[in-house]
Amino acid sequence: MRATRLIRLAGAYLARLIGGSRRSPSRGGLALIRLAHECGELALVHGVAQAESRVACRRALALAVCILLDWRSSVVRRILLVEHSETGLVGGSLTGLLHLVRALDRSAYTSTLLLYEQKPLDGALAGTGCRVLVLPASGLGRRVPVRGTLDDRAGRLVQLRRQAGAIRRFVQQVVPRARALVPLLRAERPDIVHLGNSIKANLDGVVAARWAHVPVLAHEKGLVGYGPLERFWARGIDSCVCMTDAVRRHLVSQGVRPRRLTVVHDGLDLTRFRPARDPATVRTELGLGADQPAIGMAVNIQPWKGQDVTLRAVAALAEEFPDLVCVLAGGVVRGAEPFAAALDEFVRARGLAGRVRFLGARSDVPDLLSALDVVVHASVLPEPFGRILIEAMALGKPVVASNAGGVPEIVVDGRTGVLVPPRDDAALARALGMLLRDPARRARMGAEARERVREHFSVERFARAMQGIYAEMLGG
Repeated sequence: MRATRLIRLAGAYLARLIGGSRRSPSRGGLALIRLAHECGELALVHGVAQAESRVACRRALALAVCILLDWRSSVVRRILLVEHSETGLVGGSLTGLLHLVRALDRSAYTSTLLLYEQKPLDGALAGTGCRVLVLPASGLGRRVPVRGTLDDRAGRLVQLRRQAGAIRRFVQQVVPRARALVPLLRAERPDIVHLGNSIKANLDGVVAARWAHVPVLAHEKGLVGYGPLERFWARGIDSCVCMTDAVRRHLVSQGVRPRRLTVVHDGLDLTRFRPARDPATVRTELGLGADQPAIGMAVNIQPWKGQDVTLRAVAALAEEFPDLVCVLAGGVVRGAEPFAAALDEFVRARGLAGRVRFLGARSDVPDLLSALDVVVHASVLPEPFGRILIEAMALGKPVVASNAGGVPEIVVDGRTGVLVPPRDDAALARALGMLLRDPARRARMGAEARERVREHFSVERFARAMQGIYAEMLGG
């Protein structure tokens, strides 16, 4: 009887495996081995009369072992990566996912990227076999804005208003989007859903994955507040990957408790992220002289990124460095048009029109960064990671960066760059002036920065860590 049950279990398990089941191979395989071992012991006790049972047990055991040994080579697991942003631009979060897709072991994983809007990917996934899907706008539902209360007190009435607003957003936005995602998950049948933004931003994906019974990984890339609804749904997340330890500490402080919480720094594909043109050519295109000092930022324009802080620092440096030029590359995020207009007005009012270059969204970021003397990171809010930092450092450029969030985990103050307090344009101006006066110091910092990226922020290291987490989620 046990031998018959063993045969049926082995056959059913193999059928599910061939059909692309999401069941963990090691759990099922180990169950078969344990049951086969029990049957084998029983057969040995009863002697030759149980020869047929012993043969059946051995066959099932051999099948289980073959499944376990051949799993990696015979089955390619499906990863659905979800990027929810609707800014109209490619930001750091999506860029990190693109680097991961290119670095994944394609003999073990096949990937599909799901977007909530069309993005200018510019062939970033060519040759990867990754399909790109766009969730139809009709399935996204109505966006519900976050409304601030009349004050920021912690009173009972204020808390009730906030909770009511969170419930309203959940019902009117999260639930409709989750319902739109469920049919797609059932059609795609992924082994893992990898949510690429954060638990809060991807809450619809968390809910949909739970409803569709698909293992879910949340890639936490934010330092935002979490309420009771997000904390409740986070308990069902199989794995949460924080891009810095600062993000992990923040989640813990917010009472967010996924089943597994770990830290993996994003990585950069150093074989692809390199200039296509020499710096002298780029500087000529930008109207810069060979020895003219140049600083810049290459991040999308939005208030929290601090382009206004950088411009105030440039104004403060104007007297000492009359030929200093500041390059601002990056598109204007949807909704940030008033902020961009205020930057233009500041440049005109302070007479900086000849010193500041607004370049808009660019696909040649490595070329632009390589032409600068110092790269600026001026975020006024704690930055979870700051992808521009590792990009600049990989090109051997010293950075001046806001000392908050995950930035100190990337920039070693005084060695690979200089850290300054957020929003402090005077401190930013002092740090920039110090580096602009000392080319030798810039060179030393740049060399150490390049080596730090190679050792700690390579895409190979990033992909190995993520594949290890995938394997653990799948029971491998």
